[in-house]
Amino acid sequence: QNAECLDTLREFDAEKMEQFEKIGKISAGWLIEQAGLKGKKKGKVEISETHGNFMINTGGATADDVLGLIEEVKQEVYTRFGIELEEEVSIL
Repeated sequence: QNAECLDTLREFDAEKMEQFEKIGKISAGWLIEQAGLKGKKKGKVEISETHGNFMINTGGATADDVLGLIEEVKQEVYTRFGIELEEEVSIL
């Protein structure tokens, strides 16, 4: 399954994949961008148009907005690439 996933990712940006393979890690921000999720909104929070690994509170975002967007992004990345993203933050 990993080989199939890497082949799928190579179709998106072969040069970036070569860099990722050298360090043995794929950037979550890059995956989010390749999935076309920059600018995706949920309530009052959105994925940054500049960097796919950042969320922006556009004013009055709730925890439900943030958690909902995280889940939608994780699901879309998994659907497209077969990769499960993990949060780097602790959610209390």
